[in-house]
Amino acid sequence: MNPTNPPRSLRSVLLSALVLATLAGSRAAAAPTQDTTPNPYIGGNITRTYSADDLKKTYGILDMAVGEIWVLNLPDTVTDVITSRDGVLQFSQRGNRVVMGAIASSGSYPVLVMTGDSVYFFQARLSASRGGGVRNVVVRGDESPNQDQQMPGFPATPATSEVAPPRSSSPVVRSVPTPALAVPVAAIQPAQASVSTPVTVAAPMRSAPAAVVSAPVSVPVSVPSAPVAAPSQAVDASVDFRALSNGQQTMLYYQVINHGSTPLTFDEASLTLRNAVGPVAYTPTRRDVTVAPGQAVQGQVLIPNAQTSFDALWTSVATDGQAQARVTRTVTVERVN
Repeated sequence: MNPTNPPRSLRSVLLSALVLATLAGSRAAAAPTQDTTPNPYIGGNITRTYSADDLKKTYGILDMAVGEIWVLNLPDTVTDVITSRDGVLQFSQRGNRVVMGAIASSGSYPVLVMTGDSVYFFQARLSASRGGGVRNVVVRGDESPNQDQQMPGFPATPATSEVAPPRSSSPVVRSVPTPALAVPVAAIQPAQASVSTPVTVAAPMRSAPAAVVSAPVSVPVSVPSAPVAAPSQAVDASVDFRALSNGQQTMLYYQVINHGSTPLTFDEASLTLRNAVGPVAYTPTRRDVTVAPGQAVQGQVLIPNAQTSFDALWTSVATDGQAQARVTRTVTVERVN
């Protein structure tokens, strides 16, 4: 065997190894390299997440600057957005989203976002422009709120409803006295009932059989019951209050839940507020509000000055006008800066 000329089998092995090495090198060259360079066209994180249950107990802080757009994503369809002062914020509600922007460049104002059966609390802290931008707030949904839940900031003891007592429906018993029948003995004796003396045979003498009612008898007289006592069901409603003040004026928020089977109506003008000095003036915004059975209604009234605490007396009437409920609560005002 010539050492400079290897056998054919060895040459085949060497040739195969050379081909495999060439293919491996080409694959390594063709493999793409992972680019770890950050994308300069992707900004930082703009999303903040809250729990829906948390925002029913306390408020989420929105540090808003002029020129920014804030998007609030709620778990349910938004029905109303309320602020304590006009002209400081602008907003637009679309489905379950609220798009907000700051108009004023300073101040701190409460923002209430209402859905069908919940109220979510925010506090907007405004500042001057910092170049614009977009902020996204996501409120994670939770279980449907129980109608017996308390409004944020209040004890778990449910308010008691004092129902005006209905008028008595007991039948009226009248004592019908039977007049004493003075029947002469001569009138009872037929021998003396002479035709020649018609006066002694007078018709009233024939009423003598009524003498069987010899003693006064209490005869129950059927008297129709008064309309008020017809339905004996009581008005079953609960009311919760929360008050926020910025040091100049106070906003009183309320929620009414109808636990009964009859619709309720109430008027904000019938709300009575009193503090240690006397009556507290306020501005009602809704009249003749109806709460369907099993439903909740929220609203607010404006107190034009700052308060620390006061008593609130709320009254309602069933739509059939037959029962009335009263709820009294002591409201402690929360100060917002």
